[in-house]
Amino acid sequence: MGTATTVDEAQQLENSGVDMIVAQGSEAGGHRGTFPTTKGNPQIGLIALVQQMVHSVKTPVIAAGGIVTIGGIKAVLSLGAAGAQLGTVFLTCKESGTNRAYRNKIIESNEEDVIMTKAFSGKWARGIRNKFIEVIEKASLDIPPYPIQNDLTKLMRSHAARELNPEKLSLWAGQGVGLIQREYSAAEILAELVSELNIG
Repeated sequence: MGTATTVDEAQQLENSGVDMIVAQGSEAGGHRGTFPTTKGNPQIGLIALVQQMVHSVKTPVIAAGGIVTIGGIKAVLSLGAAGAQLGTVFLTCKESGTNRAYRNKIIESNEEDVIMTKAFSGKWARGIRNKFIEVIEKASLDIPPYPIQNDLTKLMRSHAARELNPEKLSLWAGQGVGLIQREYSAAEILAELVSELNIG
């Protein structure tokens, strides 16, 4: 499997012989798998991306980015995706290894709280706005590129994780956070999705 954020990337992956291509829409949380050869930071939404990829490659396309519910899964399947990949909703699971502060912020947040930032790593990533991001934005600093900024903030992030301080954590999350309203177990999420899809 390989991740693509544009049709060109998907075609490159197909030519390399991958078995599946993950179409990662701009709604996805964290750092997206954009190729070094891709210009800029493509912000192609999942619906547009899946439709174009499905028509441009023969390799099965897995949709990812902002999908939380059965409705999202059904939507991308109707566009020709062979499957869906969910991320942020699984961060609320104890099994994920996320700390309580991170899980609480996901549950408390909505789509307006999730933004693109370079503040923590020097590379564009989608996460929940917090005090550190706000301070960096107000300072109008030239943020060093990845991995320099990532190294500079590493100690702060580690300390914040120990202190359960969400204001200095990189809280990566996709735009579907508003649909996540409680802590789940991985088994609960899968059981509900399978039941609603009527596949098991």
